[in-house]
Amino acid sequence: MPSIFPNPMHLDLHAARFDMKGFKTWRGMEGGGYQFTLLHEGSPVATVTEEGNGGPLRIDWHGVSWNGSALPLSSDATAAQKRKAAAQTALTRKAKAALADIVAATPPISVGGGYTVNADEDIVLGSLAEVADVRKLTKKKTAIADGGKLYTLNAPFTPAVAAHVAAKYPNATVLNTIPVYVG
Repeated sequence: MPSIFPNPMHLDLHAARFDMKGFKTWRGMEGGGYQFTLLHEGSPVATVTEEGNGGPLRIDWHGVSWNGSALPLSSDATAAQKRKAAAQTALTRKAKAALADIVAATPPISVGGGYTVNADEDIVLGSLAEVADVRKLTKKKTAIADGGKLYTLNAPFTPAVAAHVAAKYPNATVLNTIPVYVG
């Protein structure tokens, strides 16, 4: 899928207060794999895994089963454990609803050759891997998008670099200035 920066899905996820932590990568049998903890409003709500084996993205929602029902607790669960589980289920359900809104609002995505696909949870959450890549770039370099392509300048973002970019690349967007990419 061709990337656009800033990617509207990234901006929508950020606006809905989604983020990630613990992003890690590895080589799989069919490409790169990765895993991260999905956060919504600062709370962990899922573990997202791309196993790198050619299969779909795996989203393990915290506290809820595949159909959205609360995970059962053992019969000897304490009142505190029950309250904690109920709170986690509520957080996760709220996050799932917010994600469903983003998926529904995302227009069909061009995949080239005149074909489009409809967004789903896999595509929207999978786009966060791009966010992690750009964040890595913006830590020590200046990342810019110009004409749909991503470029970096081997210098940290400063006012002087901003002036240089504005003069040399007047149509470019500096990704270091967009909060989702500097998280």
